[in-house]
Amino acid sequence: MKLTAKKREKFLELLKEGTAVIHACTAISITPVSMYQRRRDEPDFAQAWAAAVEQGEKVILTKLEAEADRRAMEGYQKPVYHNGVLIGAERRYSDVLLIVRLKALAPEKYKERTEATVKTDLATGEQITEARQMVTTALAVPVETNGATNGSGNGATNGASKSDG
Repeated sequence: MKLTAKKREKFLELLKEGTAVIHACTAISITPVSMYQRRRDEPDFAQAWAAAVEQGEKVILTKLEAEADRRAMEGYQKPVYHNGVLIGAERRYSDVLLIVRLKALAPEKYKERTEATVKTDLATGEQITEARQMVTTALAVPVETNGATNGSGNGATNGASKSDG
C-alpha cells in the first residue's frame, strides 16, 4: 500500500506513544521493509522517525518506572496452588525494584559504598635525605676489589679481577 500523509502521521504518532515499529506498520497496513526503505531514502522522514522513537522511549520509560514502583510498594498477587488446585493468592513485593528505585531517586544516599585502605611503608623526606647522603658518600670514596675498577672514576667495580681471567 501507498504511504499517504495520513498514514505517515499515524505511524509517527504510534512511535511517539512507544509502539514498536512492527506494530506501528501493522496498524497502517504497510510492511516494515517498506518503512525502513523510506527512512533510508528520505532524510526528513528519518529525522522525524528518530525524534518519534526518542519521545516514545521516554513514554515507555515512564510506564516502566511506574510499574516498578507499583510492584515494589503495592506488590503483586502470586497464585497459590495445592495439588494442582488454585487455593488462593499471596501478595509479593519486589525488594530489588525498591532498592533500584531508591538508588535512582537518591543516589547520594543509597549508592553502593566501597572503602579501600592503602597502607604503605614509604620513606619520609628525612629518611630519603639520609639515604641520598649515604649513597653520595659511598660513591665519593673509590672502592677497589682486587685492584680493578670500571674505569669511570667513581670507584664502582666491574665485578672482574685480574685473577678471574
